[in-house]
Amino acid sequence: PYKSPAAALTAIGGDPSGDEFTQMERLQQLTGDVIGARVSMGLYVHLCCLVERLVTRSPIENYADEQRFANEHNDFVEAFRTSFSDISAHYHVEVPVTEIAYAYDYINSRHAPRRQATPNDGPAAQQDE
Repeated sequence: PYKSPAAALTAIGGDPSGDEFTQMERLQQLTGDVIGARVSMGLYVHLCCLVERLVTRSPIENYADEQRFANEHNDFVEAFRTSFSDISAHYHVEVPVTEIAYAYDYINSRHAPRRQATPNDGPAAQQDE
């Protein structure tokens, strides 16, 4: 049977209602990036699932060019680990580079600067970020 990420976290003793948002704010401060509301919500769900994967010892294990990512984005890896250190300590887990790389990709694939919608574009072109 299907179990929502929030239900799964509650079942393993997590509280999916706050820490991840605080940690995302810390990540924004450390990286200097502003993450829009829509990306924040998606990232929140991703982080809830990430915690479940780590606690159940089933993290994402493969990422193309993991070592290259770690070398090229070491500042982000360190900022992510620092930002989520409370969660890591609470659950006694370390977030692997593969999981950090997927979070980075999620943020940056949806965080790229977008042009402002104009009245001529119509309602379908308007963004909420």
